[in-house]
Amino acid sequence: MLTESKNRLSGVLMAVVVLGAFGPGGSAAIAAENKMLPLVNYPHAGVSMALPAGFETYIVSDSFTVVRAGMLIGSKPVQAVTLRALCVGLKTTASEFADTSEKDLESRLSVRKFQPSKKSVAIKVAGITGVARVLKYLYDGVPTAAANVFFIRELKGDGLHICYALTVEVAARHEKSLLPTLGKVLKSIKLTTVQSPASIPVRLSERELSDYRGGFSVRVPEGWYAGSVRGGVLLGQKNYLIGGANSPQIAILSSPAEPDASSQALAKKAVSGYLAAATKPDSGVEVLSHGRTIVSGQNAYQYVLKLTYRVLPATQPSGTATTSKPADKGNTAKVGKIEAVRVVCRGDSSGKSVRAYLFALTCLESEAKFVTPWFDTLCKGFEYLPLPKPVAKPKKPVSASTKPAKSITPKP
Repeated sequence: MLTESKNRLSGVLMAVVVLGAFGPGGSAAIAAENKMLPLVNYPHAGVSMALPAGFETYIVSDSFTVVRAGMLIGSKPVQAVTLRALCVGLKTTASEFADTSEKDLESRLSVRKFQPSKKSVAIKVAGITGVARVLKYLYDGVPTAAANVFFIRELKGDGLHICYALTVEVAARHEKSLLPTLGKVLKSIKLTTVQSPASIPVRLSERELSDYRGGFSVRVPEGWYAGSVRGGVLLGQKNYLIGGANSPQIAILSSPAEPDASSQALAKKAVSGYLAAATKPDSGVEVLSHGRTIVSGQNAYQYVLKLTYRVLPATQPSGTATTSKPADKGNTAKVGKIEAVRVVCRGDSSGKSVRAYLFALTCLESEAKFVTPWFDTLCKGFEYLPLPKPVAKPKKPVSASTKPAKSITPKP
C-alpha cells in the first residue's frame, strides 16, 4: 500500500538507481520483464531517456512536456510516464519546485482526495542530486499512485537553469510496479547538449493531429508539441537557450472562403496591416520575401516578414540577438522576430464550397532562413480531409392559425 511504499522509498529508490536492485515485482501483467525500448534523444531539451517495453508515446500539447507515454492492458491505461523540462530562476531549488508542482496538481478539478508526500528523498539522476516524492490521489475518479523526481541543471556560461520533472503514474491496483518502473526510467536518463530548434533536423513522426471540422490533418514533427486551438491546430518547439520561448511556433487554421478567392489575395490580406506599415519610414516592418509555393499539390502563396521593435534590456529573452547594444540600462534595444504566412485555397468537386488554409509561423530573427524549410516539411505531412458539409438551416415552423377550426360535427 502507499504507506508501505513511503516507508520503503528511501532504501528501495536508492537501491533501484544505484544498485539496480528492484523491490518486489508488480502485477504479472506489467513488471516481470526488464526490457527497455531504445534510448531516444530530445536535443532541444538536452536529455535522452528510454521507456520500458510496452509503452507507447503520445502527442504532447503542453509546450514544456518533452515526452509522455503510457501502457495499456486491454483498453485500460495502467501506467504513464511524463518528462517535463521547465526554465526556473537561478535560486530555485528542486524541493521548492516540487512543492509548487504538488500545489498545482492538488488544485486541478480532475484531482480529488489528494494525499501529499510526507517526505522528500535525495536521489541522483545523471550525476545531479534531486528529490523524489510519492503521492496518491483520485484522477478523474481513478485511484492513482505517483512518484515524482525533480532535478535542476545549470547551462554553463548562460546563467540558465532547467528543472526536469519526471512523473510515473500507475493505477492503484498496480502500485507495486511504481518504483520498479521509476527505477528503470531513471537509470536510462542522460543529459546531452541543449540545442536550438533551428539546429535540429525536422523529422515527421507517424502521429497525426486531425481537425475534421477544418478539413485537414498534419503529422507532428518529432519532439514538437501540438494541440487543438480555435479554428485549427498549434505546433512548435521550446527554445531553452533563450529562456524557454516557443520558437518556432506554427498555427494551421482553416476557414470558409469565397468561391472566387485566391491564395495570393488571402495571403496578402492576412498580412495587410504589416504591408501598410512597411510603406512608412521607421515602421519596423520589412518584407523579406513573397511568392508562389505549393501545399499538398495545390498552388499556395507565402509572405515572410521581419518585425523590429524596441524593448528595455531587462525584458529581452535571454540569448536574444539585438541589432544595437544599449549604452546603459535606461536605453532600449532593437529586437527582431519573423512573422510568415503560407495560404492555400481548396474547393470541393462542385466548386461551390471553398476553404482557405493558413499556415502562420513565428520565430527568431536569426531563424529567418529556416522558415521555408519548416513550412515545406510540415506541408509534406499535411493532408486534406473531406470538407465539412454545410449545416442546413432548420425550416421555420408554421405558425398556428388564430382562426377557430372548422367544425366537422354533423349538424342535426
